[in-house]
Amino acid sequence: VYTSRIVETPLTVKERRNNRMEARGVMSTVADFGTLSGTIKNAISPSERDTANLVANLWPPPGNDIDPVLITCTDNGEPYALDPRTLKTKGRLVDVIP
Repeated sequence: VYTSRIVETPLTVKERRNNRMEARGVMSTVADFGTLSGTIKNAISPSERDTANLVANLWPPPGNDIDPVLITCTDNGEPYALDPRTLKTKGRLVDVIP
C-alpha cells in the first residue's frame, strides 16, 4: 500500500491559509506570462520551493530504542522530519533532532 501526504512547510501552510499559490514550483510559474501583470508576478515570485520529493530515509534504522522519524530531503531546501506511520510533518529536521 502506498501513501502520500504534503509536507507541511511554512510555505504550504501560507498557501493553504491564503487558498492560492504564493511561490512557483520547480520549473513552473505563478501567473500567465502572456500579460504584463503575469510577467511582473513571475519576476518577483520566489524561484524556489521546498519540495521533499527526492529522497526519504528512516532514521535511526530499525532495531534501536529511539522513536524513528522519516527524513525527507530535497535538492534546494532544508530537510523535514515526518512521522513514518502517519506521514504527518513533525517539523524541520534541525528542530526535531538537534
